[in-house]
Amino acid sequence: EMLVYDNHLFIKTFGRAKEKHISVYSIEEDSIKAEYAGIGNGPDEMISCEMNRLDNDLWLYDVSKMRISKMKMDSLCSSSSPQMEHYKLDRYYYRTAMLNDSIMLGTNDYSDEKAMKISFVNLKTGEVLKRGQFSYINQSVDLPPLIDAYSCYVDVNPRTKDILLSYRYTDVIEIYDMYGEFKRSL
Repeated sequence: EMLVYDNHLFIKTFGRAKEKHISVYSIEEDSIKAEYAGIGNGPDEMISCEMNRLDNDLWLYDVSKMRISKMKMDSLCSSSSPQMEHYKLDRYYYRTAMLNDSIMLGTNDYSDEKAMKISFVNLKTGEVLKRGQFSYINQSVDLPPLIDAYSCYVDVNPRTKDILLSYRYTDVIEIYDMYGEFKRSL
């Protein structure tokens, strides 16, 4: 997984032969400039890591710690000790994306009776607004295969703020507006 910012690539290392989750590669210098988000249980460390970008912010989601963190991408390119802001979540999500600087989208929240396709989470207040319930959930299926079958990825169009959901086992893509109202599927 990679993100481009200015003359840099932000590379998710998947923890392979590294002690950090994120490497910052300078295209201009053809080298790794820095590594961030150490692997572990410390305050600025992460056990798992999913990365998203919104403007100048790099968002890192750690499902194991139920936490999303934010770092300024320009400071990651130029500073040896950039600041990391943390936001505690009260639910597990399969995938996340940022709608704006305070609203996180999380998929597959199974903490309620009816599984949720997408949750809107206000990181400043902790309030969870839910949208996009699955129309049919077979309650006779055990939870692990159910989670696997309904897992979906989420992304946000930075220009229109449309929300795109794609599913692991189908070729269906659903498009919602920024308020979670269904627009169409492809």
